[in-house]
Amino acid sequence: MTQSILAPAATHARRLFLGWRRNPSAVINTLGTPILMTLITRAMFGDLIRAVHPKGELDLLPLTVMMVFAVEFMLTISTSAEMIREKRLGLTARFATTPSGIRSYIAGNLLFILFRMILGGLLVVAVAVPCGLRIHTITAGVWLAAFIVLAGLTAGALSVLIGSAFQTPESAMVIAPLVMILQFFNEGLMPANRFVAAVQPLAVNSPVSHAVRTATGLNDGTGVGDSLTFSLLWFGGLLLVFAWGALRASRRSL
Repeated sequence: MTQSILAPAATHARRLFLGWRRNPSAVINTLGTPILMTLITRAMFGDLIRAVHPKGELDLLPLTVMMVFAVEFMLTISTSAEMIREKRLGLTARFATTPSGIRSYIAGNLLFILFRMILGGLLVVAVAVPCGLRIHTITAGVWLAAFIVLAGLTAGALSVLIGSAFQTPESAMVIAPLVMILQFFNEGLMPANRFVAAVQPLAVNSPVSHAVRTATGLNDGTGVGDSLTFSLLWFGGLLLVFAWGALRASRRSL
């Protein structure tokens, strides 16, 4: 059963990759978004990050974790819109009638979307390094790499959910306000206690904040406490919910 899904899923992923490679706007969206978002955020908030750091240093690891999340979830908009366009063209219904069915189509989309997400996350790190990112321990580097994949999987499942549940490409924008809130109300820019009291609970308990505290704890040797556990629970739980919703939505949309 697994083998019968994997081969056609890989075929779908390859088809999507070749189409993406021939589409300059899609390539620019995937490559340009992480580069520009990281550079602009660094330019806008670099002085703030230095000012709130206990030693007055420019520690870009929290910002990098935050930007990995922001970039991958912002890419959800374009990737889900592309799925909706295929559905409107009748391709999704046509693929559903093949022997491998809708599951291989969904799996192929998820594989290709995950490729774009991971590529975006890696570009964030590549831009952050010359801007001042310093990783002092192997474990911090491993966590950053794992977070790129984990957040990419979660964002990919959300993309498939939106692409399956909605009928117009413009509907993909529904996720933008939530991403913007989670992008800035966390400890990627400054400690939670620096926020106004009304939003401190959100900043403390944000899934991004848990990922940031895990990265900084591993990087400076202070320990991660329960941040690693909560990071895995947050993103693992969201991944399961989005994946379940995507499977249900894909079957109901045919």
